[in-house]
Amino acid sequence: MTRNYLFLAFLLIISSAFGQKMKIKKSLYGHKGDISFLDVSSDGLLVSASNDKTIRIWNMNNWKNIRTIVAHTDHVSCVLFSPDQKSIISAGWDNEIKIWNKETGELQKVLSGHSDFVNLLVFSNDGKLMASCGADSKIVIWNTKDWSKKLELKGFVGDNFRAASFSIDDKLLAVGGNGSVVSIWNTTTWEKAIRLQEHVKTVRQIEFSPDGKYLATGSFDKTIKIWDIRTWNVIKNLEFHNDYISAIKFSTDSKYLFSSAFNKELIIWKTSTWEKKDKIQSEKIISAFEFSIDNKMLLTGNWKNEIKVRDISELEINQQKQHIPSEELFASTSDYSVVGEKRIALVIGNSEYTNEARLANPKHDADSIEAALLFAGFEIVKMYDLNLKQLRDAVADFKQRLFDARETGEKVISLFYFSGHGIQVNGSNYLLPVGDHISGEEDVPYECLDVNHLLEKVGSAGSNMNIVILDACRVNPFESQFNSFKSISPSYTSGLGQPNVGLKSSLIAYATSPGSVALEGDGSNSPYVSELTKYIRTPDLTIEKVFKKVRRGVLRRTQDIQLPWEVNTLIDDFYFVKKNRHI
Repeated sequence: MTRNYLFLAFLLIISSAFGQKMKIKKSLYGHKGDISFLDVSSDGLLVSASNDKTIRIWNMNNWKNIRTIVAHTDHVSCVLFSPDQKSIISAGWDNEIKIWNKETGELQKVLSGHSDFVNLLVFSNDGKLMASCGADSKIVIWNTKDWSKKLELKGFVGDNFRAASFSIDDKLLAVGGNGSVVSIWNTTTWEKAIRLQEHVKTVRQIEFSPDGKYLATGSFDKTIKIWDIRTWNVIKNLEFHNDYISAIKFSTDSKYLFSSAFNKELIIWKTSTWEKKDKIQSEKIISAFEFSIDNKMLLTGNWKNEIKVRDISELEINQQKQHIPSEELFASTSDYSVVGEKRIALVIGNSEYTNEARLANPKHDADSIEAALLFAGFEIVKMYDLNLKQLRDAVADFKQRLFDARETGEKVISLFYFSGHGIQVNGSNYLLPVGDHISGEEDVPYECLDVNHLLEKVGSAGSNMNIVILDACRVNPFESQFNSFKSISPSYTSGLGQPNVGLKSSLIAYATSPGSVALEGDGSNSPYVSELTKYIRTPDLTIEKVFKKVRRGVLRRTQDIQLPWEVNTLIDDFYFVKKNRHI
């Protein structure tokens, strides 16, 4: 009995301490509908939006409601202070964006760019751009200097964009909505650079961490996924919420992630370990987070017309945003391209082989290689699960892209990457397409892509430099069929061999040494790709140093089992990334 009392007393102490840490200092009432959005100005004002069609401005010194504006004829979905802090911008389900004078509450301008609900507004970190996300399958980009429309990004018919965030250096815009895909746009070219496809339901929340390391995405699949921006891999899947995710927000120093769900839970996660630091049960669903200027208070907007002011001073959140210099994290094509140089890449990941031949990692490997090459300034075509015709067509199209690039008069760097099955028969190397057309080694020359043919195609395009990376030395899926031929014609060898075609000014890289097989690894990437993507992003390494470091790393990861291999006929130096980029 004594033990039970002691245990209950311990729980009461812990509960009391946490209650003090997150003590509600104030409840703000006035809205007559659910709170949809909160924002704080640099001079100590809070603005709130609600589905009661109004926005309200609050003085954070005394928590008085100093102005109420009937802003829209329907649900007000978002409200923000302008980057210059002179205006308030609101968006509504009446399809309009409105700009209000912060001091007087007068309407200054109406922006018309959407034909359906406007769900969200988000500013770039430099304040020069605003993105508006709509239920009309559009993201509209606005110039904040004069509020002119810069361009429209169009999704698929039926897309309802609900979430967006600019990266800390504004080079990327992440967008999500009623589909399960998160799209990453390159804000220099405004091309869709990456598609993140790990959620299975609507993505409602997206936010880059202020330190530039992570992207957090919250979904109706009841998970929050944490993406490493360097590789675009999911490094943590936060599944503690057992309901739809309703809001997420990083602290300004990136030490914590705050999240809430439809089950009325508020959780604080430590980003150093991604472990749950604290959890409280709210009385109502939390739909919005914001911090006070001094980071001592957490403001939560709730369904059912309530704003709570909570004390979080014990978390000791730093006021100033801290982030890694952007040159170490991000790059657009124009930033990392060398003047007078075109970098063109074809990236292929073949996973969906039949039966036991299926591979888990190639799609993930292709995604990670794509992200690293984007960082290094390559223009990329990425493809998955190609049959033989598609594989040959992809190589032909790649050759044409290289020809077209040469016509510009610029130096052309070509890069081909393949992840999947590869085999060696009669001294020739072959890349395996998906499909089930091989019964024995005599079928291989007719049903697979000959690497010699690939090298000839690439070489004939006349590029100034060619990089071919074959992460295709995995265990032969047709081992049993091929073994039956060995007694008659022992022409099959495990892994890939040296190329039979000499290619001037080229580097041909293999995931492992001739005649050996590469490991897939236990994670979402192979050991080879995990090391390669890291060093492609490392500034001021020649390509030879990149692959030397990859070799060391793979040997370490595989306990000296797998030895990456290259054939190098390069004439000029090549750097994937240089700190002094325009050289």
